[in-house]
Amino acid sequence: GVLEPLLTAMRGSGNVTVLEWGCQLLGNLWRVSENSPLPVPLAELAPFVPLLANLVAAPEQDESVVRSALAALADFGRLCMDAAQGTDADRDVLVECGAVASLKALLESAEPSLKCVASLTAYVISAGSFEHRQAVIDGDLVPLLVDVAASGETELELKEMAARTVGNIAGGVQQQTEYVVECGGIQPLCDLLQASTEDLMGLQSTLLVLYKTLRAGRQKQANEGLPDNPYCTLLEQAGGVDKIVELQTHNDMNIAAQASLFLLNRFPARVDLHRLEALFEAGVIQVGPVHPGGGGDDQATHVGDDNSDGDSDIAGEGNGAVDGHLQGDSGEEER
Repeated sequence: GVLEPLLTAMRGSGNVTVLEWGCQLLGNLWRVSENSPLPVPLAELAPFVPLLANLVAAPEQDESVVRSALAALADFGRLCMDAAQGTDADRDVLVECGAVASLKALLESAEPSLKCVASLTAYVISAGSFEHRQAVIDGDLVPLLVDVAASGETELELKEMAARTVGNIAGGVQQQTEYVVECGGIQPLCDLLQASTEDLMGLQSTLLVLYKTLRAGRQKQANEGLPDNPYCTLLEQAGGVDKIVELQTHNDMNIAAQASLFLLNRFPARVDLHRLEALFEAGVIQVGPVHPGGGGDDQATHVGDDNSDGDSDIAGEGNGAVDGHLQGDSGEEER
């Protein structure tokens, strides 16, 4: 029960000692050993995020307070990581307490540790509902996250976290995907295909988000009467198609299958036919009817192993998807 009175005391005090010791107490409360349960739900810690961010950003702030607030924010970032994607209750409180606005200041900071905390917290928020993703958009975080992910001076771990947050937003509804693309979000997503070639779940997630992005591009093409899918061109320009071509020979056959089916649906001229044949022979890709129960032309579907998550497989469109797996479209290269 110490958190609420501590929050009240720190909010109402300008005393350096109170603020410094308050930050240190927070750090001690939040610091947990690896794989240990969270001391309290993230929702109870969320109101401290804007408070700590304001302490760091305050002009002529005492150095000891800044140092202690930075350490506490770093501990909060680690808690976000330990909490995986958190809960919708956590996300609701993070949005309602003004944390999103404080994250903007942290992302604009030159301090890498602050950018890391902001990216982790934004990732937790963006992993929720439409409203949570929209809060990140409305807080003007997406352009900043794209900048962090694209910066050559950013550490790899931070680049990946920022890009995955962008991917969460891109995986939303049509207008959210379009906004991410307008902010330059395709490039950092394509960079993830190279940065995380041994991160199987990360690769599956990124391939799915990129496939959904091209689906949004197809909808944009139809809505605006465009001759081509504009997002296919952007994916090629960002080097994403070349990276997906390389993933056809990934040593994990499920990743190879997803990459092959991605290309089969969108860029059939880039499919490695020998690898595709091997995946068929191994049973990783099977041919099934377009509609459950028969009828229509045959098409390819990805059959994951027992450890694969159906939601992580690339979802088809047009003809639909069966059990979340990708199904072939017309076979014509999309442009």
